[in-house]
Formats: sequence, C-alpha cells, structure tokens
Amino acid sequence: MLSVGEARRLLEKFLQSKDEQQDFRLMERLLHDFAMPIINAVLRRKFGFDVLRRRRMEQREVELGKCPECKTLLESDLPVCPLCGAKLQIQASRHSYRISLELDAEDLFNDVLAALIERFWQWKERPQSAPLDNLHNYIARMTLNIFALHWRHLYPRRHQLRNKLLYLLERGGVEKTFALWDGDAPGEQLCGFFEWRGKPRSLSERYWIWCSDPHRFVSEALPYGSDPQKMDISELLAHVFNWVGAPMDFDDLLSGLCELLNIQEPITHVVDPDELEEATSSLNELEKRVVEAEEKSLIVLQAWEALNLLPINQRRAFLLVRERDELEVFISHGCCTWSGIAELLGMSLNELKVLITRLPLSDDEIAKMLGLSSRQKVINLRHSAIKTLKRWLRKI
Repeated sequence: MLSVGEARRLLEKFLQSKDEQQDFRLMERLLHDFAMPIINAVLRRKFGFDVLRRRRMEQREVELGKCPECKTLLESDLPVCPLCGAKLQIQASRHSYRISLELDAEDLFNDVLAALIERFWQWKERPQSAPLDNLHNYIARMTLNIFALHWRHLYPRRHQLRNKLLYLLERGGVEKTFALWDGDAPGEQLCGFFEWRGKPRSLSERYWIWCSDPHRFVSEALPYGSDPQKMDISELLAHVFNWVGAPMDFDDLLSGLCELLNIQEPITHVVDPDELEEATSSLNELEKRVVEAEEKSLIVLQAWEALNLLPINQRRAFLLVRERDELEVFISHGCCTWSGIAELLGMSLNELKVLITRLPLSDDEIAKMLGLSSRQKVINLRHSAIKTLKRWLRKI
C-alpha cells in the first residue's frame, strides 16, 4: 500500500500530466495500491468481510485485455475500468462460496471505486478541488456515505435514527454537549461527550455489556420506570455516555439504540436462539465439513468472519472454552494473528498472552470475567452463538 505522502505525490503528478497513457497508469496505481485497501478496511468494519482477501484466496481471474465499454487496454486486476468506471466481468474459482452479506460488500466495493474514478476525472479538470492533503480521509468518507445510502434503502427506520444521531453529535447538541470524531482505523467513527474528543474507544466492561445486552443499561442507568422509546434522544444519549463512561464506536451506539427503540436491525446482526435445535460443539467440526485444503480455508475464513459479527460476550463464551490449538486454526489458515484474536475477544495482546496459558476456562471463570451472575448465563450465550454460527455457515 502506498503511504499518504506517496499517494499525494502521485495525485499531484496525475493532475499535472498531459499524457493520457500516463494518466491511466497513475490512476491505476492510486486505485490499486492506495484506494482499494482503504475502501476494503472501511467495508470490513461494516460487513465483517475482507473483500480483497477473499479475492486473493479464490484466485479470481480477470480477463486482461480491453475494457468491454471503452476498449481501453487493461494492465491490472482492478474490478472497475480506471478510464470509464465500467464494472468488469470477473470469474470466480470453482470453490466460490457466497452469502448475501458478502455480495453486498463486493457490490459496494465496486460502487465506491466507480464513484472515485469519476472524482479523479473531475479533479483532473479542476485541480484546485482535489483533496491533496486529505485523500485518505476523503476515500474513507466516500465509502461511508455510499454504505449509508445502501442501508437507507434496506432499513429506512435505522437510517432515520442514524441521521438523527449524526445531526446531534456533529452539532454537539445543547451547548456543545456531544461530539463525533474519526478514530485511528479507516472508517472508524467515535462519539461521546464534547470533552472526550480525540480519545480512543472505550474498552470498559460496561461498553461490552452495551454491545451484547443494552437492556441492562436501562435497568442500571435510567430512573425506575423510564421508557427509552418515550425519552428525548438527547437525554437518552447523555444517559448512555454517562453510564459507559468513555467514547463509543458510532456503529455500536446505533445498534444498541436500535434494539432499545425496537428498530429492526439488519438480519446479519439478529441472534435467534430458537431457530435451530442442533448445535456445533467445536471448531473442529467446521473443518470436518470439507476435505480439500482450499475448501477448508474458505470454511475457516467464513467462521472467522461470522465470529466477528457476534456480540462480544457471545464470542467470549464460545471461544474461551476452547483449547489453544482450536484458536490456532484461525492463525494457521491466515485469518488473523494473535493480535486479531485478542481484538476479537476485546482484550489487549498482553491480557491474551496471560489468558492463553489457562485455556480452556470453566464456565464459572467466564461468568466472573463477564460480570454475569451464574454459569448458566454463559451456557446460554454460547448456545446462542453456536446456533447463529451454524445458521450463517449453512448459507455457504
């Protein structure tokens, strides 16, 4: 991936160039080596799927040659023509598995590239409008905007709440009470009280409780008998931030409020513990479903991506009763490193290093870690996680 400075220099060169072939090569490199990793990082946060990694694993083959629309000679495997923005025909390998969420992620990935190509040519005509000093953030913001339009059509009530929150956070509310700011990761938006601006996301236990069971916030933080659905959104927001006590990821805030206000979530985030009676008891069973090495890697990747979509306490209840070698399945198949597993479990790498020597943990230990009153609640969390994982994996 190009550095920010290298991308700026290439964009400057593109804006000043008078050679059409050089324009094409410069844009191709900016898209492939700078824009695509940023777009992929943002969409991975939103969908839980790594579009670029999936493309590499499947060894997708683009028939290099001429763009079918503008007949331009192509020299890379970009899914969109850098000259006209036409989406190119891509042939997946024979071991290609898809669920609807992945298809949405790939479609949006290509939509953002097409929109960005159009912007490049507009900047070429008006160089003064190009975001030379802010290209990285511009691409991330464009991706977020196109993602928001996508959800707006599918989930209008959720989108309406999202806009209300953005309006309130970006304008600070009464007397600059609230704030919204960019986190360190591409596409990460953090929010909280105005004086918290610039601070990192909370890692407190209450934050994870909010992510897994926001109704506990109602019983612990709101005055007795309060109904979140009847409260002013600004007042409700102040209660949430006071209770969590530190900055929150905007998507986590939105998801929790959707549940409290009875606004339907996207189906990929709904946990239905009664939908299936059968359960998968260990990660090893996932591997038994396939024989060939490539298929095995795809199944493990799907399991990893599905785990990232589960609430944090379900992930912990599901994974912390595993042996160390079961967690290493994800590392051996290239899904992540130990840092990625630590992030999945909502802890630092040092905390994981200490914990890994004690695996598998008992349900009583996990209950204590999660602040739950009984081991049965851990069992219920794991049961819900297993059923949800199996439901998603059956769609492969």
